[in-house]
Amino acid sequence: MRANARLRDAIFLLCMMFAPGCPSCSSDHHSPKGSDGGCDDGACMSDAGLDSGQSLVDAAAGNDAASPDAGMPADAATNDAGDAMAGADAGPVPDSGLGDAAASDSGADAEPPPCVPTTEVCNGVDDDCDGIADEGMLTMSEDHTLRWMLPDNPSLQNDQRAFAQLLARDASSSWFLYKPLALSDGASGIRVGVLNNDGAQVGATQDNLLPTGRVFIAASESNYVAILWRDTDADDDASIADLASTSTTLTLFEATGQALNEVASLDIGGPSDISEIELQRASGELRIVIAYAPWSISNDTATLTPTVVQTVRYDATSDANKLQIVATQQLPDNARPTVHVVKRPCGTGWILAYWTNNGQKTPQERKIYIVPMTWDGELDLNATPLFELDARGVQGFAAAEECHGHTSPLVLLADSPAPKDPGDPAQTVDAYELSLDRNSNAITQVDMTNVTSAFAFTHIARYGGEWYLTLRNFDLTPTGVFELDIKGHNVRDIATPIAQGGLSAAKLTADVNMYFIPTQAIIPAGHGMLVTFSNARPETSPLGAQTLAVTHRLACP
Repeated sequence: MRANARLRDAIFLLCMMFAPGCPSCSSDHHSPKGSDGGCDDGACMSDAGLDSGQSLVDAAAGNDAASPDAGMPADAATNDAGDAMAGADAGPVPDSGLGDAAASDSGADAEPPPCVPTTEVCNGVDDDCDGIADEGMLTMSEDHTLRWMLPDNPSLQNDQRAFAQLLARDASSSWFLYKPLALSDGASGIRVGVLNNDGAQVGATQDNLLPTGRVFIAASESNYVAILWRDTDADDDASIADLASTSTTLTLFEATGQALNEVASLDIGGPSDISEIELQRASGELRIVIAYAPWSISNDTATLTPTVVQTVRYDATSDANKLQIVATQQLPDNARPTVHVVKRPCGTGWILAYWTNNGQKTPQERKIYIVPMTWDGELDLNATPLFELDARGVQGFAAAEECHGHTSPLVLLADSPAPKDPGDPAQTVDAYELSLDRNSNAITQVDMTNVTSAFAFTHIARYGGEWYLTLRNFDLTPTGVFELDIKGHNVRDIATPIAQGGLSAAKLTADVNMYFIPTQAIIPAGHGMLVTFSNARPETSPLGAQTLAVTHRLACP
């Protein structure tokens, strides 16, 4: 009897090892659950290599990075090839030469051991067992600045700006992409550096990653970085004629050490207002989602056309056309170009947040829609949305890769317009805590709280069970970093890293993308986060006219 029991146990273990429901877990994306390196119910954890207080997130604003921006953004979570957002099985995906990226089960992770409450201290651990680590304790460290020497042209001395974005790289470092943006000379190249988890640069800067870009957004996944960008000329102006001659391009890079090497490029077409980019990798394939609104130019007038969402497949084995468009979707004509895309937590597929209005900027015309999109880019705009919100526009959207149980948290930053008529409500930006039921694909509102009273660009990150974000306003109020305790209706203003004001002086014309401006970002980094802000008003900033951007460490004191 005892021998039969041992034989039965051995057979069970062999089944667990080789059953299709228990895939292998690759080290660059997943860590197997349990200390024995096996899988629990066929699932792999997506938070490989993270410290105990840290979660992978998706941010915008564009993703990124981090995202900013966020995004992310915010941008290095790995998802599986199980359930697509519509609930159907995506099935096996042929290998495209990207290596062995395993597919994990989209179900719940095993429940963690019971928490024993103690006094909360700042250590990356949820000591008091309230679901949040280090709440109210993270502080901002001294800054690390990157300086860019202004060109010899004296006319540019007080006309210098910068785009800057942080992207996840690995457990100990981040990518920092940036470009100088003199408003009268946007044809400067995108540069990239590597920052350690303290925010200090490691090694040399890689110049002219893309030589003539004016605006860009970027996202990362594993050892890949994708950039959606628009070129420009160099004749010291920003005219409609210049805009008409530009083109929009998607370029994919692969990392080799600290260098990014271009592996594929896709011509998107003429001038576009770029809005979003996100990457996802599963079963050996890499997919990229991009969103942009093409410009229509006639009689020296530029008009945005409806926003386009495209899903792109990277085929490393192809001799040509390594980036292949697999789906193209057009949003409704009254949809604004502000589109946010996040990876579906703990599975494959995407979730989109967009908003509509009819151009009158009244609360009654605004509406937010959150909708699912499959791994292959299938999007049914006629189906019932996962979530709707009246009288609001989207300012930020993020998802947490937290897979315990069958729900995952989302956060939505939504704004109402400034009062236009007597009786209109006051302008406000509110944070909505949402919950995604991964079994039913339903999204429900958990709570909400006010964040600010001014229109602002935001990038969002998740750390220790709490949302953190950066805000940068159009008006001349300072930029800042905030911790959001939405359920407790508490918004903690952690710091104001640069007191140079908002974006009013950034000359937001048709040739400077105003819907996703990566002027700031926030991403997890070790036991804490990194935040960065570009020096948008150098002529009055205490940082000085030659400071391109400032990066801070947000961590335990």
